[in-house]
Amino acid sequence: GDPNTDELQPIIENYQQRRGVGLKLKSTASTSTTASSPPQQQPLVPDPELQDFFTPTQNYLAVVHQREQVLLVQRVAEKRYYDEQMRYTSHALSILVTGFQMPL
Repeated sequence: GDPNTDELQPIIENYQQRRGVGLKLKSTASTSTTASSPPQQQPLVPDPELQDFFTPTQNYLAVVHQREQVLLVQRVAEKRYYDEQMRYTSHALSILVTGFQMPL
């Protein structure tokens, strides 16, 4: 599978187990009664368990972003090197061609 998803899967499953999401999804009869009740006010302070889920996710995304930046810089450096090599080669070829064209 996707390595990004594979690394996050244990974190997601851990969070779902701690919150009892799996059990809630299985018992649809009990959730139908709670679904009709008015929604509760969202807490201003983030849920600590939710924080446990988001912190590793944020760290992971930061690492992925940093790696992409490094790869981008490497790609730019490789392109500059390649361009420099091409410039040198074409210059060397132009000297050779000019040398062959000169009358003896």
